[in-house]
Amino acid sequence: MYFTERQHHILRFIKRYREEHRVSPTLAEIAEHFAVTKATIYEHVEQLERKGALKRAKFHARSIELLIPVGAPEGARTVSLLSSLPSDSPPAEPPGGRDVNFGEMFPLGKKLFGLRVQGDSMISDHIARGDLLIIEKNKEARDGDTVIVNFASGDVALKVYRRENGRVQLHSLNGSGQAKFATEPKIRGVVAGVLRRFKRTNAK
Repeated sequence: MYFTERQHHILRFIKRYREEHRVSPTLAEIAEHFAVTKATIYEHVEQLERKGALKRAKFHARSIELLIPVGAPEGARTVSLLSSLPSDSPPAEPPGGRDVNFGEMFPLGKKLFGLRVQGDSMISDHIARGDLLIIEKNKEARDGDTVIVNFASGDVALKVYRRENGRVQLHSLNGSGQAKFATEPKIRGVVAGVLRRFKRTNAK
């Protein structure tokens, strides 16, 4: 049975909500969680009903019942979320439904590409040599976005995009140094995340 990525997310949200609250969410609560309109969620729920994934009693709130096992989407990569650091308590078995889905963090529907960091010029921004920057390809940015910028000199840099009084300011991530002003900066993309793989050693 095929479900869209958004339908998978809706089913997983309903499952988690039922486990935490012992009742089903309303359409309004689902819409608020995904920051969309109630009408949009209504359409998704109707499609899921037709596919046999859930059922609900009309004109009855909190009547959604899941009819299929709900897990991660096929091909998804997840890890269990055990606890937070720093913490005095050791990691425990993960509670139901609490995991990190990398497909949700970096949605496959968006145009993503990676950039490997070379050198240690951004170490003060906690970005080290060998890190992989996950970039969403986009020529536009919003205030506060971390962006990849091409300068007229041909240099490429990682900057924080801000617009003040009609002027674009490009700040370093850690706030040090003077901001650069750019009339029309050439933005290659917006940083969605940073991935780092730690090397294992033979130390005992």
